Amino acid sequence: YPLRMPSVFALLVCFVAYISSKLNWKNILQIRSSYTFWCCILILPIFICFSELERLYDERSWEKVYRSRSKVGWVTLNNQYKYVYDLNSKNPKFLYNYGAELIIHGEFEKGIEVLCEAKTFLKTSDLFIHLGTAYEGLGKLNEAIQSYEMASNIIPHKFYPRYKLVYLYHQIGDTKKAIRLASELLKSPAKINSEIIVQIKSDMRAFIMKYKE
Repeated sequence: YPLRMPSVFALLVCFVAYISSKLNWKNILQIRSSYTFWCCILILPIFICFSELERLYDERSWEKVYRSRSKVGWVTLNNQYKYVYDLNSKNPKFLYNYGAELIIHGEFEKGIEVLCEAKTFLKTSDLFIHLGTAYEGLGKLNEAIQSYEMASNIIPHKFYPRYKLVYLYHQIGDTKKAIRLASELLKSPAKINSEIIVQIKSDMRAFIMKYKE
């Protein structure tokens, strides 16, 4: 991801070129003259400055939309996200935020599309949880299972993706696997014994009692 930022890439090229210039003449990026070297030194900071200013402006436009999400309705907010999308289409944090908002508001297909773009740069447990929610909302249970399994693999101690998997395994007819996972959840220690964790374990007990042979 960092190498997709022009400023970082330019710095890397400059560094490689400088190191190469200290080696023998066969190196591809060898700097042969001090004139070329000093031109690069003078131009590079200007390029980096403009690149970073552009990136900061684009992120600022997204930040304004993000801060307004509690003040405007979804239709207005979605239009604002669409407006800043082109400016931030290579920013994985923006793509994750936009995709999550789409899914939260029930626009599953578009949310999946945006999160799959984010997945190119960024792979987090929360991203796959949102994908699982979207696929489940569309009735694509196998894809939902794959997403929740990925979320669980990234952070194995996380309760929510495994909780969702229990019911999905049951829905596709693999109740034995669902019961095994529910039993594992009951035995799993929680870092913080929150109300959500207490409710999840209560649901797992009820699930086991209902479906255990």
